[in-house]
Amino acid sequence: VSSNGELYFGGTNGFIRFLPSEMSSNPLLPSTIITHLYINNKEMLPGTKNDLLNDIIGKTKSLKLNYKQNSISFRFVSSNYIDPSKNRFKYRLVGFNDEWIETDINGQATFTKVSPGKYNFEVKSANNDGIWSENPTQISIRIIPPVWERWYALVVYTLFVIMTILFFRQQLINKQKLKNEIELEKVKRENEDNLHQMKLQFFTNISHEFRTPLTLIQGPVNRLLNATSEKDSTNKQLSLIKNNTERLLRLINQFLDFRKIDSGKLKLSPVHTDILSFCKSIFSCFEDHASHRSFEFLFKTDISSLKMDFDPDKLDKVLFNILSNAFKNTSDGGMVLMEIRSSIKTTSELSGSIFTLGEEISGDFIELSITD
Repeated sequence: VSSNGELYFGGTNGFIRFLPSEMSSNPLLPSTIITHLYINNKEMLPGTKNDLLNDIIGKTKSLKLNYKQNSISFRFVSSNYIDPSKNRFKYRLVGFNDEWIETDINGQATFTKVSPGKYNFEVKSANNDGIWSENPTQISIRIIPPVWERWYALVVYTLFVIMTILFFRQQLINKQKLKNEIELEKVKRENEDNLHQMKLQFFTNISHEFRTPLTLIQGPVNRLLNATSEKDSTNKQLSLIKNNTERLLRLINQFLDFRKIDSGKLKLSPVHTDILSFCKSIFSCFEDHASHRSFEFLFKTDISSLKMDFDPDKLDKVLFNILSNAFKNTSDGGMVLMEIRSSIKTTSELSGSIFTLGEEISGDFIELSITD
């Protein structure tokens, strides 16, 4: 060391003299060079089957990756070779992490689980004196999303959600509409039932009013019958009046029974009496009408008397309906036959149509037939 502060170092070719106070820092701005690219821990090289790089990574400006290539690593170096051990680096992946990350001479940057999207990788370096480069080295990166995350998939999802909402909305509307229709039908049915009951009540009241004069007619007719002999022609006319009066009363009672049918309260009411005389009384109600139309109106039976259990009201309805139909469908001058036979089979020699209801009867029975 000299008196003025100069330093001297000897060497094989002489010595070196310098003044420390006159030494300056390294003013050169370094540039950063990307040397290696790793995808999912595998180095990517140009010209390989992956077709990712067309040139070396240092000359590549952009990368296009699929959604599975989401682990990315870069290695890089600085152009400063003066005391390179003091070189420093800063890097970031804009869009993934915008903060600068500083590292030492071992320049490497790694990013994992990078989501699909667009990013910019930036890296810059500092020389041995800490002078940082102004313009970082950049590579743009685009990671393509999977098919189910692309825009047209999102359109499909959106349409599906909208259609689902509209479907369930329509279902709710239909459900409410059906509920309203059921309520409306219920109210309508209740109104119809109320109207039906009102009509039945009205006709029931009218029927009761009809019974009173018919009952009053029966009294004088019975007294006149008792006052005349059976051979008198008047007696026959009075008997006809009596029978038809009783018939009208039975019809009124039948209408009153209709309310019982409507309410499910009508029951069979059998009585033990002579069925032959009962059938003759019904037969006699049509004799006058048959004579006016010149009918051959016959009553035949091989039984003199037979007492049995039957419901007079129900049998009266059946016989009157059948006789009325026979008279209605027979021309004037025709024949109507009412016949009662005992213990015969239903397969007897009957002409016309035969209708059988219920199970076949075995044992003793009677057959009541009306033929026109």
